[in-house]
Amino acid sequence: MQLRVTNYGESRAQNINLFWDKPLLNRKGEQAKFSNQKDAPESPVLLPKESVAVLIGGSMNIYSENEDMNYTGRIEFEDASGKH
Repeated sequence: MQLRVTNYGESRAQNINLFWDKPLLNRKGEQAKFSNQKDAPESPVLLPKESVAVLIGGSMNIYSENEDMNYTGRIEFEDASGKH
């Protein structure tokens, strides 16, 4: 299973960050992130129709190994003019 973020807009999206109500964990129990750089955006830029993905788990066992796989959160980004 993977999490994919796609820019469906008509212009680039930049400084993209995801904020979860609880940490998004992968199958190893580690926090799943698009970038491992500290204090860097999850994805610096996504052009129109471009996407980025992160692996969460490699088998259906992830559901049986984790009690609660329901996540909520928000995404923040700037458009080409710098607006949020």
